[in-house]
Amino acid sequence: DKIEKDKSKKVIIYLDKDFYQLTYGDEIINIDMEKKPFIKDGRIMIPMRDFAEILDAKVLWKEFTRTASFTRDGLRALINIDSDVVFLSRGEKIILDTKPLNIKGMIYLPLSNFAQVFGLISGNTKDGIENDIEWDEDNRTLIINIK
Repeated sequence: DKIEKDKSKKVIIYLDKDFYQLTYGDEIINIDMEKKPFIKDGRIMIPMRDFAEILDAKVLWKEFTRTASFTRDGLRALINIDSDVVFLSRGEKIILDTKPLNIKGMIYLPLSNFAQVFGLISGNTKDGIENDIEWDEDNRTLIINIK
């Protein structure tokens, strides 16, 4: 079943499990996850393609230029695997905290940079503010509120 775009959904990603949960109203769906986020040097690294698709973004890869294109809500981001700059369609640039990682053909970015690419606000569950992406350190989970 296709989920209606005008209704919000929540995704809970467990760093220590091989699945994530999609909640939509009272419905909870467990979805297998091949590529998982992980922590490196104190940073949560996100598999870009999988997480972009969770956000209903269109993803394209150009092998010749080693560039991934992510499009969501009319905005596009270009990420070259060999660069620390993300180019946004509205003329802005995001300077990444670290170069993207390429692990078995998957681009990984730090959570904060992933959020920037998609115009999302990231935070943690301890601050009492519900952001687009929340890190729950105690349970080692990421919560993505998709609106």
